[in-house]
Amino acid sequence: MLKFLIAFSIISIAAAVDSPDGDPVLRMDSRVYKRCIEDSNNEVAKFDVLPIYGWDNLRNKYGGMVIEPSITAGAALVQEDFVTRQFMAQNENQKRTILASASANFFNIVHASFSRSSTVSSSTKQSYEKSITSSQIMAYGGSVFTFQDYSVNKWAEKLDKNLVAMDRAGEPLHLLITHENLPEIPTFLAHQVKQHVYDAIWKYYEYNIYRGCMNLDSPNFSYIANVDDESCEAAASNLTFGGVYQMCTMTRRDAGDLCGKLSQENPKTGKFSCPANYQAVKLYTEDYKRSTPYRNCRKCGWWSRCCSSGTRRSYATLTVYWCVALKPVPRNSGYLFGGVYSSRVDNPVTMDNSCPDTYISRMIGSDLYVCLSDDFELGNRLSLPFGGFFSCNSGNPLAGATPSTPGNNKQGPKECPKGYSQHLAIISQECSVYYCAASGSFSVNGPAPIQRPPFSEEPQYVPDNEQFVFYNLNTSKWEMARDEETMEKMKPETSKLIARSLSTVPALNLVLTIFTAAIVIVIL
Repeated sequence: MLKFLIAFSIISIAAAVDSPDGDPVLRMDSRVYKRCIEDSNNEVAKFDVLPIYGWDNLRNKYGGMVIEPSITAGAALVQEDFVTRQFMAQNENQKRTILASASANFFNIVHASFSRSSTVSSSTKQSYEKSITSSQIMAYGGSVFTFQDYSVNKWAEKLDKNLVAMDRAGEPLHLLITHENLPEIPTFLAHQVKQHVYDAIWKYYEYNIYRGCMNLDSPNFSYIANVDDESCEAAASNLTFGGVYQMCTMTRRDAGDLCGKLSQENPKTGKFSCPANYQAVKLYTEDYKRSTPYRNCRKCGWWSRCCSSGTRRSYATLTVYWCVALKPVPRNSGYLFGGVYSSRVDNPVTMDNSCPDTYISRMIGSDLYVCLSDDFELGNRLSLPFGGFFSCNSGNPLAGATPSTPGNNKQGPKECPKGYSQHLAIISQECSVYYCAASGSFSVNGPAPIQRPPFSEEPQYVPDNEQFVFYNLNTSKWEMARDEETMEKMKPETSKLIARSLSTVPALNLVLTIFTAAIVIVIL
């Protein structure tokens, strides 16, 4: 595709606020400020929460986690020409001539004149025009462009009354978390809040990265890929998968059972084990805890009551395993792989929270499911070429390494075999879990949907300590919390604390830079 652009009257507008020392300072929105205070209070109280959940919600409600101090406004007239692959191959060494021919065609359509150093023969121009399979002109800003009796000058007549955003410049939101913007929070807490914001931004991008082969000429080409992972050349073959199982262990149960039905056997063996000739590999763990405050009172004397309070606690660990064959195994002895899904992320095979027909779902964690099938006749059509799992602390033995000890593969490579692409399954308790599928295996299902936060369950807000300090936005002071009523106020969804009114900001300094008309030609 060839793309040509003519842009006019581009205006760059940068907004800043003067600080006392004369340097520009960005001020945060009151909603972001309040979220920072809540986050720091959670850190001090040692709440059983994932602070990133709150930042996920903030991004979901207000649309972004990037500060945009400057914006480029203007207008552009763009023509896109789609030419045959044969024409481009025949003129591989004449790109300058092709661009000149296309430019002449573009400016002829929009009735504009331009000077060029190269000379285009009529035969070259005709050859280019014949190679065009489709073409379109789009106007961004200015007046509506039509082909009949219309020129670029007419399009530009109303330019100043219809400017659009052409480009933006900004910084990630976590750079806004500074001592100047949060003077009430100690430095060490501000650093923790800043890290939480950074992690939330990273998580959003990681959930929306689709790795794969981006070379159109490769048999491994992936239509949905937006990051090239060099998986184009190697041919992938389906590797053996022996099932999954997980075990939940309680280490303390004063506040009740946390495991419930989380423990799950491998359907291939009916036990917490792998089939013969398969080896268990620990994929990842999840830790759970619950704190329940209590208060017991009894009579102590004729007119008195004696009361005691405390906190009951429960702790549990869930360990997830998958089964890999590192040696030859009998044909069709394992499972077909039909993708993974969670309550918030769809299975790319079915495009919803389900498994394909003839597949069963098995838990691998508390909110992640893998699709398995041993129906090699009917299930093979919807299976994905499987290349293993790996996580933040566990490698993939199918990528070329052998676990040092059974059930533990911390030393293995955290990557996929050649010809396979890694895909994010879930980020569980800040640990990323990936599965490997042959590059291009999702192409038939069309573009992947945008994954939006939150990516985790809303956590419980129960403190580990009966007493803790918190910053009261209403009084602008750090206070001691000792009762359940104050603890209830700490919850963001029931908070009665009102964000402080931000001080009046000085007048904005607007920097206007006007550029002359420009012509940009790009070959994609």
